[in-house]
Amino acid sequence: MRKRKAISPAIVTMLLMAVAIAGGMVVWQSMNTQAQTMAKVSKLDIVDVSLTKLQVGGKVFFSVTLKNSGTIDFETIEAGFWDDSNKYTSFVKNSASLLPGEQWSDNDVFDASITINQKYTVKISGTTSDGSRFSMAKTVSAMG
Repeated sequence: MRKRKAISPAIVTMLLMAVAIAGGMVVWQSMNTQAQTMAKVSKLDIVDVSLTKLQVGGKVFFSVTLKNSGTIDFETIEAGFWDDSNKYTSFVKNSASLLPGEQWSDNDVFDASITINQKYTVKISGTTSDGSRFSMAKTVSAMG
């Protein structure tokens, strides 16, 4: 009969500890990556928006103020609306660098057809520095 040599209990304990530590590091890395991803929030809030029909033939004054209430900066921002003929009119701000907490305003006069007191959809969208897209819509009543 052959006599077998057993593995020392100290070596087994050290191997189990190494496996547990390696497993813990893998879990920690996964959770850390997930937490960093969840901490990035892209969000624009509409502070003010208005559509006003001007007395000059077929002209509309469009004004918008947005606030970056997320945690990442926006590189591109677009604000626009659809008129009575379903034509989309907008302005785009490229290289905006709208940092968290900052506001952005723009206004312009456009050739568009709107009716006073009618509701119109205003679309707000933006692209963040990491390539994420944010989009929202709001209904606005036209003034005159």
